[in-house]
Amino acid sequence: MSSLELLTAKKHQSLRVKTGFSADFGDNVMAAVTFPEEFIALNANFPIVFREADDESEDDFLCLALMGVETDENLFLDQDGASEPQFPLTMRIRPFIVGADPEDEVTGSVLIDSQSNRLTNNESEGQALFQSNGEYTDFLKGRIRQLELCYQGRQKGRGFIQMLRDYDLLESLQADLNFCDGTVKTLTGFYGINIERMNELPAKALKRMNDKGYLMPCFLSIASLTRIGDLVDRKNARIRGQK
Repeated sequence: MSSLELLTAKKHQSLRVKTGFSADFGDNVMAAVTFPEEFIALNANFPIVFREADDESEDDFLCLALMGVETDENLFLDQDGASEPQFPLTMRIRPFIVGADPEDEVTGSVLIDSQSNRLTNNESEGQALFQSNGEYTDFLKGRIRQLELCYQGRQKGRGFIQMLRDYDLLESLQADLNFCDGTVKTLTGFYGINIERMNELPAKALKRMNDKGYLMPCFLSIASLTRIGDLVDRKNARIRGQK
């Protein structure tokens, strides 16, 4: 369970952040939020899908990179952590989160999950956040740049989702996944882009999408669905390894 706090030198001077990926750090997740600008980097490895947001979110739908076929499963994570492929930015910025800031609508404010297992006060572990004079370390400056990209990407992503909804391009996905041990998993609760409806859009609508930079992300998301088969292969490899 997360506990978000505004990051300040006064309160968090001694905190350090452990880097890398691990189930202990909470990275064993089925999917991570992404945004259209990331699709070109992610579509070669992850299915890019959509899901209705929960009641507490500002969004109706979220863009997601799918990394597993079951809850609390990341098939790209091993015991030593994963460095390849590159995970979505929303995973790489943890334990930091961007919060809304009424005085800065462009970049927001920097929050930190004080309950994260990535955090330590041990000087021999992790990366320092603040210098002795309270200034940001280079590590924290880099994370803040990533946070800004993430925040801006989420903002732009809302326009992308809205256009998909305007043209009724989202459709429910359902796939029966067959595994080598004879089990079958039905993948539900996600949405994809309906290619037939896209093909029927008038030229004016396609131009509008292209002018906004939304057309290419649509095609990348559609193409990425072939990666569902790769998830099945990774799951089968794990099943065989457990025998």
